[in-house]
Amino acid sequence: MACEKQSKQEKQHHTEVLPASEGEMPITASSQAALEIFENGRSLFELVQLVEARYFFKEAIETDSSFALAYLYTAWCSPSKEEALFYVNKAMNLREKVTESEGMMIEASYWGYHGEYKKSIECWEKLSERIPKDKRILNSLAYAYFQTKDYKRSIETLHKSIAIDSVYTLNYNALGYSYQYQGHIASAEKAFRKYAALLPNTAKPFDTLGDFYRKTGQLDKAIKAYEQAIVLNDKFDHAQHKIAQCMLFQGRYTEARVVLNSALSMTREPYNIVWHLKAIGDSYLYENKYDKALKGLSDAKAKAEELGLKGTSADILLDMALICIFRGEMLQAKEYIEVVDEHIEGHQVDAAMELDLKMKQFQCRILATAIQKEYEETDRLLKQYTYEVSLYSNDEWSNRLKQLEAYVRMRKTMYQEAKTSLGTADQQDVLTIYLYARIAEEEGDIPLANRYYQQVIDWNDADTTWYALIRSYAVIKLGES
Repeated sequence: MACEKQSKQEKQHHTEVLPASEGEMPITASSQAALEIFENGRSLFELVQLVEARYFFKEAIETDSSFALAYLYTAWCSPSKEEALFYVNKAMNLREKVTESEGMMIEASYWGYHGEYKKSIECWEKLSERIPKDKRILNSLAYAYFQTKDYKRSIETLHKSIAIDSVYTLNYNALGYSYQYQGHIASAEKAFRKYAALLPNTAKPFDTLGDFYRKTGQLDKAIKAYEQAIVLNDKFDHAQHKIAQCMLFQGRYTEARVVLNSALSMTREPYNIVWHLKAIGDSYLYENKYDKALKGLSDAKAKAEELGLKGTSADILLDMALICIFRGEMLQAKEYIEVVDEHIEGHQVDAAMELDLKMKQFQCRILATAIQKEYEETDRLLKQYTYEVSLYSNDEWSNRLKQLEAYVRMRKTMYQEAKTSLGTADQQDVLTIYLYARIAEEEGDIPLANRYYQQVIDWNDADTTWYALIRSYAVIKLGES
């Protein structure tokens, strides 16, 4: 059960307490020195200097290896899901050594990282009832609502946190995203600008403002915001990466790769190195240069292996399988998928990462068999995938299941049934829009298909292999019209 209370007889191992403002949750550890280091890290975290904050949190862990909240905050600063899962699992294992409130915070984050958003919300809500005046807890609760697309409650909760502390910067970042996804673009821009105004000498808020402009199709404004972030931090490779994304959406492919190589030269972070390399590979998909894309992804996979990022390496293999499926090269796709089987069976990656990979494997196999019209096998895989998804309250997997059901029904020319399945999927997901386009195209309604394809092209919000694939397909289809 989520947020199960600790035993009253439980021995408390942490005796030192970080002083808290009135109404805020105290932080405990067994070392005063570790607490002081942690507080320095948290101050940087709230200034959105995540790389620097992470060093302090790791130093706090070195000083006190049982400091549960230091592990949790390290997870929050981690550049990859693989690393974040490692640290949040460490924090969870130490849950019984902290206060009940700290334990609830850890568990809430644990469920969130594992895609169990309803359980995460339950924990955050209980914690906010227990400590109703803690701005940080309210901010985290708002983020949990955001993850389930409950933007109304996210905004309401953020305004409660702002009423407690009107200059707590993280609230405006979260508020901007909630307004944006609710469709209130002017309010979103106002919140993001407030966020940047509160931290005028920090790069990250300008990076976030750039994200807002990119996602709303204002690519030139986005590039200027990212450039301002780089002025403030000339080693900020994230902003360079985002400039390259904008250039890809503008059709400036060669320039984008130059910028990605520049970003690559800026960083020593293992995950960021692989991220930039993978983006270089994906960039060729926008030009329909599949062999070069596979070579780029292969380079990224090899680097991930070299750097010990085995989960990331396996994930890239599945992206390579997806490209092969898209091209009809099913034997090569099967080979990549089977290599990932070896990763999973050999327990070479974190258990939660194994589960993500397993679900992605299902998706690839369902697509491949449907394209080859091996519908008996497709239906068997769909049934098995449906069962696996039912074991978890993971919104992403549930949504992908509905999309896959729609795709399979479309392949079977069951267009009305396909649209019914798609109607239950996330209507704000670009893959849903793409599938509506494909169904309209199959039914011969080319004007409607083209309207959907234009929406896919204008999305500008997915730094992934599959988005590059469907966007390039949409560009081809509009060009044919």
